[in-house]
Amino acid sequence: MKLQLIFDEKPRGGGGIGASAQIAKTLHQQGIDTTILLYDEALELATGGDFNSASERLQMLLCLNPGDGGSHFLLAKTLAAMKEWQKSILHLKKAAENGMKIPKEVRTFVDQGLQRELRNTDIERKRALQRDRTELNQLKNEIRRLRSKNSSLNNENLGLVNSLRTWMYACAIIAGSFAAIFIYMLIDGGGTEEEQSETSTATTESDDSQEPTENTEISTPPTTDSKTKTRKTSVRKPATTIKTVKKPITKEPAGYDFPVQHLVQRDDTCGGLAVKYYKKFGLWTKIANHNNNPKCILRPGKSIEIPAPN
Repeated sequence: MKLQLIFDEKPRGGGGIGASAQIAKTLHQQGIDTTILLYDEALELATGGDFNSASERLQMLLCLNPGDGGSHFLLAKTLAAMKEWQKSILHLKKAAENGMKIPKEVRTFVDQGLQRELRNTDIERKRALQRDRTELNQLKNEIRRLRSKNSSLNNENLGLVNSLRTWMYACAIIAGSFAAIFIYMLIDGGGTEEEQSETSTATTESDDSQEPTENTEISTPPTTDSKTKTRKTSVRKPATTIKTVKKPITKEPAGYDFPVQHLVQRDDTCGGLAVKYYKKFGLWTKIANHNNNPKCILRPGKSIEIPAPN
């Protein structure tokens, strides 16, 4: 919305115009020539270098007598000294309109000053425009750099995300493999120990069933006596308890002559070899320590030595 100035103040008197002419007329009737006094004062101030005060006096004079060509000319020179070239040219024109002859050197001085001002203004405008263009180019370059950096960061972030996913998949596969191997070893080792326990139990029962127990009954033939009745005497021999002698358990499984040279196969593990040769999963450390291989890393195609379990 465009703003406009509205002069809605109330007049102090009856209103109207011509106050400056009335003031000049009144002063003239009193024998006071204001134009001469103001002109002389302005000239003295301008000569002394007080161009602002001189300009004010001349403007007061021109209010009382707008057609004073000499005052317009003096004001034009005063404004030129203040480097207000356009206002100076305006008063030079008014001075010429009121019959004042303008010296050529004054006109040339003012025109050259105006041209210098316009040239300087144009140069300053071009400099300002160049500064604006430079700043705009810098901003554009900064935007390009930031976009390039942002793109690089996005690519790097995407690469890190892909690497993280790959590592997660690899870790999941490795963990699953180890879990499967561990479960397999537990199942395989537990089954073997159970079979060994069942075999031992069966052997013990078989030995117990073969233990001899004697409950012998001895009969004595009857003695015949003519005077006594025939009596049958039965004498029971006390049962003889025979202690069961268990066979000593051999720690070395039958069928292997230790130490055994074993050629490592692709699926062999120390736990599996312990179950195979010792019938016990927990003895895998004996194989590993005997072969100076604490971590029990088996390489297919190479031979390892299986020591005796005891």
